[in-house]
Amino acid sequence: MRSSEPILIRNITIVDSEVIKTNTSVCIEDSIIENVGGKCSKTGIVIDGKGGIVTPPFYIAHIHSGLYPISRITGQWTHLDEWASNIAWRWEPRLTPTDSYYSAILALYNYIRQGAAGVADMHFNMDSVARAVELSGIRANISVAIMNRGFYDDEWKALEDNLRLHSSWNNRDGRIKVSLGPCTIRFVSRSLLEEISRIRSTENIGVHMHVGEVWEDEEYSLRNYGVKAIRFLEKLGLLGRDTIIAHGVWLDDAELTILAKYKSILAHNPTTNMLLGSGIARTRRMLQLGVKLALGLDISPTQEIVNEVLSAIAVSRLIGEPISPKDVFDMLTLYGSGITGVKKIGLVRKGYAADVLLWVRNAKPRTNIYEDLLLGAYKPHTLIVNGKIVMESMEVKTISKHLLSEASKHLEEKIQQLLDELYG
Repeated sequence: MRSSEPILIRNITIVDSEVIKTNTSVCIEDSIIENVGGKCSKTGIVIDGKGGIVTPPFYIAHIHSGLYPISRITGQWTHLDEWASNIAWRWEPRLTPTDSYYSAILALYNYIRQGAAGVADMHFNMDSVARAVELSGIRANISVAIMNRGFYDDEWKALEDNLRLHSSWNNRDGRIKVSLGPCTIRFVSRSLLEEISRIRSTENIGVHMHVGEVWEDEEYSLRNYGVKAIRFLEKLGLLGRDTIIAHGVWLDDAELTILAKYKSILAHNPTTNMLLGSGIARTRRMLQLGVKLALGLDISPTQEIVNEVLSAIAVSRLIGEPISPKDVFDMLTLYGSGITGVKKIGLVRKGYAADVLLWVRNAKPRTNIYEDLLLGAYKPHTLIVNGKIVMESMEVKTISKHLLSEASKHLEEKIQQLLDELYG
């Protein structure tokens, strides 16, 4: 990772959620965008954008990097609960911390190549994932998937592990944020959610949780708590700017309005929703109601952002409520950046966090700049996170080819071992 000396990117067009500014430059000093349209106060690194485009980078609002290699080889065309019981919960207890570290390394490398500067990751062996994030140079909001089944039989042990993770890693290098991760309202007890609420109110810790992914979430909340899931979480004090709600497929207008009120992030995962038959999220309605809608990759088999973009747009058109490439760009940048906990981030502005992405032309541009960026007319070239160069000339600087090879070899052997063990 290149040093954090001043960086001037010149001869560029700036595109973010609010402006398009041509023939300009951006100067980065001490992890902050020092100015736009001027020079740096001190001599440092100069990058000639050669007419390229600078945008905020992407932030992936919901992933499980420990399942990164597994998601590519296991069937996902079944109901969520069947997939969890028959696949995920059979694999996960057999994943060692080393497996999770190598899995996260491969996932993070892939995300960086696609222009991602941050992820929200919930899984197990999260100390190992945190080590991979620290090495990668990007930002992450990490949490333990707290539950009373699957990997954990004891939800209180899971909470203990999550709090230990917070003590060890929260705010490390200004890039890593640790949240609490109650997996879903159906897989944790009321008493545990109440304890998380108490901790949250005293320790100022965020929450990352699956809600309304399947109708069973809402049904469970109505049966056990007398209200739908979001209303119950509101009563417990679990909603806020630092809350990430994953999926939200089955949330009604009243629940979406509550999310908008608290400025919580809703992570849309269209590919997984389709593969598991969970349902179709009403993304245009979510945006109309003011929800901070972001994009996740969850356990999508390809883990390619462009595929998730296409899925998000296509499925919205399928139900006659289309969203635009600009909408999805906002989801990946301005709204997605909320996972970081940084106040000024997600725009290319003076005084904002120095997370920027330089794109170079890859094919003949069309007429819609957001479509061009998302669908291949431009490609990510240089990624700067927190004022440091993480990828330059399409080469990831933080994760070596040797480590990639080592991780790939290890996981190939582990996956084959598990396939033999589980399926004969």
